[in-house]
Amino acid sequence: IYRSNPPDVLKNAVLQVPDFAEASRAHLWPAYFSLFLRKPLGLGVEYFPSLAIKFMGEPKGPHNTPLEILAYGGTLALPGFFSFLWLAFKNIFNELKRDGYAIPLYLLASLIGLIVASFFDNMSTFRLMWILIGLAIFYGEGNPISRNRSLNRFS
Repeated sequence: IYRSNPPDVLKNAVLQVPDFAEASRAHLWPAYFSLFLRKPLGLGVEYFPSLAIKFMGEPKGPHNTPLEILAYGGTLALPGFFSFLWLAFKNIFNELKRDGYAIPLYLLASLIGLIVASFFDNMSTFRLMWILIGLAIFYGEGNPISRNRSLNRFS
């Protein structure tokens, strides 16, 4: 860093176009779907992801969270995952309609970003996604935080 010339670094960064073509998903998605069709109850949640499919000699996950849950958890796990998402979004939208506070809006934006990212990455082991889903489910009706917004309720 200390020996680099900033104009040269900038010129190299602008002139070198990164290669965004990543061919593994075009191979992995059909392979994992056919794996699901062979085992509709899934491989099991303890199945090591990188043992299922290899791409160019390297073990890879499916790079798609719903497909990953379908392949490892089977036909019973995917509806469970979508029910968690449905409950999380339902609770957030109910809170937004009722109060319109910033916290549900932050949770909504975070969940939407993670859901979009989950279609292109393995997110089932990403703990932050599960924490956000849990916060969104908890933040709905019936919890003490959303029912009583007053900070002076204990005084």
